[in-house]
Amino acid sequence: MRPIDYNGISYKKMHVLVTVAENSSMKDAAAKLNVSVSSISKTISSLESDLGIQLIIHSPNRIDITPAGKKLAEEWHELLNQITFSVEMAHNIQSAKPSVLKLGIADQIMHKKCFKTIYQFKNNYPAVDLHFVQNHNRYLMKELLAGQLDLAFLTALDLISLDSDTLRWKAVENYHMCIYLSQHHPLYHTDAAALSISQFKTDYFVAIQESTLLNCNTETEKICLNFGFRPLIKTYAENISSALLQVQFGSCVLMAPDLLTLSPSCQIRRFFIEEMLGTDYQAIVLWNTQNQAALPYVQALLQML
Repeated sequence: MRPIDYNGISYKKMHVLVTVAENSSMKDAAAKLNVSVSSISKTISSLESDLGIQLIIHSPNRIDITPAGKKLAEEWHELLNQITFSVEMAHNIQSAKPSVLKLGIADQIMHKKCFKTIYQFKNNYPAVDLHFVQNHNRYLMKELLAGQLDLAFLTALDLISLDSDTLRWKAVENYHMCIYLSQHHPLYHTDAAALSISQFKTDYFVAIQESTLLNCNTETEKICLNFGFRPLIKTYAENISSALLQVQFGSCVLMAPDLLTLSPSCQIRRFFIEEMLGTDYQAIVLWNTQNQAALPYVQALLQML
């Protein structure tokens, strides 16, 4: 193996490879970069010579990126984003502008991966000031659309109703819906990991009310209705913390994702729902692409997920 000419690898060449890989076409990449196809071809050939790696396979009517080329393009895409972010940070420092990222966290996704990512981001970018809003899905989506938030961790339950050209989303992890019981419930001490939803037809539920519309069913009601009964809603809570307190002290049961972090002292157990074990829901991250000033920070955080 001959020595690799790292000095020949420039930002421009990296950008060309990433653009070609994203478009799977030299012609489209040339149009996007406003250069000629021959210029793109020469840049790719130069990179292949510098690296000693075949990046492109030419066919009569198409090109294919080699596995080595795809891996390099993926890594360089992240690296280019990081360069863009660091330049943006430097400009903010020079102009004394505060670096702020406004984050929303849905009540029902207080899970370790969400907070672990935020901790990692803060450790890597301590100069960025993080502003938080915690509320239900629909409120956070409304704030994203209004430009009041840059990014939000949500559940995908309301994603089907999303109709926006400015919002993008990415799946973070799958989760299951569970039943949460206090130590006072007769089933609290059972050895089973999952319980049938039919066992709760006569129980009182606390539900998260995400809408001001009186006739709008909560997620708890929608799920129970799918299994043939309307749940007995004793009270509606504005957020998950209030709902858990109602479970702990108010003799209610709660239906919520298995992503909630429970304190051992709260004496609440979660049980999977037997009928829904084969149903995966998604926790997602949603961001607004129109918040240009925040996009470098958003992209940096997304890379950590």
